[in-house]
Amino acid sequence: MEKRIGGALILIERPASVPQLNQILSDHGGIILARQGLPLTDRGLRIISLVLEGTNDRIGSLAGKVGRLPGVTIKTLLSATKEARHGSPPSRPSDRNPDEPPSTDAPPSSDTHSSTEGRPSSDDPSSSDAHPSTEGPG
Repeated sequence: MEKRIGGALILIERPASVPQLNQILSDHGGIILARQGLPLTDRGLRIISLVLEGTNDRIGSLAGKVGRLPGVTIKTLLSATKEARHGSPPSRPSDRNPDEPPSTDAPPSSDTHSSTEGRPSSDDPSSSDAHPSTEGPG
């Protein structure tokens, strides 16, 4: 089956459902790329956002189980393109966002860094591999 990338927003209005929710999320950890929680306890609400990558069946299983918990609501959003590949152009012109201008990016260089923004160029004598990167992981 083909994988898709997407997201989910989970609203928790019943704290008693949190242990079951955490178990479901743990059971589906293989499709969760990122998780962020926002406890709004003064408002009686907790919010969890997820970035997901998985088959429709696995993402649907997660959403179905979470959605059946009392006091918990989940909404998902999935990419329209299956097996989205980072840096790959859309397979058809109709897959491109019409509000986005056509890409004029040059092919990636052989540089091992994914981004050179904010870094000195390799021609810059002040650049050195001895200086640690200030970028975070990833």
